[in-house]
Amino acid sequence: MIIILTISIWLESLYLKKIIDNSEELKEKIKQLEKLHPEAGVLTFNEFLERAEIIFTALRRRNEEAQLMVIEVSSISSNNRISKTFIKTIGKNLIDSVRKNYDIICYVENNILLVLLQNIDKHGAMLVEDRIKKNLFTIRF
Repeated sequence: MIIILTISIWLESLYLKKIIDNSEELKEKIKQLEKLHPEAGVLTFNEFLERAEIIFTALRRRNEEAQLMVIEVSSISSNNRISKTFIKTIGKNLIDSVRKNYDIICYVENNILLVLLQNIDKHGAMLVEDRIKKNLFTIRF
C-alpha cells in the first residue's frame, strides 16, 4: 500500500513538473508573439525588428535615409507602479511626436526606447527630437 502511494505521488509530481514546464514555454511563446509592450504602449523589440527589416528593404529600394533615436530614461526603478506609469507616459509622448503609421517606436529593456524615423535626414531628426522635448515639457505629473 505504501509503495503504491509513493509511486502515485511520484507520478503526480512528474505530471505537475511537466505542466509547469509547458506553462513556462507557453509564457515565453506569448511574450515573443506580443506586438505591443504592456507598460510602454509601444512595439515590443521583436515586432520592432520585424517591421524594421521591412522598412530597411523599402528604404534601400527607394534610396532613402532613416534615423534611429535611442532614448534612455534614467534615474527610475523599472519595477514599481510609478515607473511603469512614467514609461507609459513617455511612450505615449513619443507616439504623439512622430508620424503615425510611418515611424516606429519600441521598448527594449531597462528603460530604453528606440524610435526609427523613415525617409528623414539628420536635420529632420533634430526637429523630431525638439518636438519630443517640447511635448515632454507640457506633461503634467
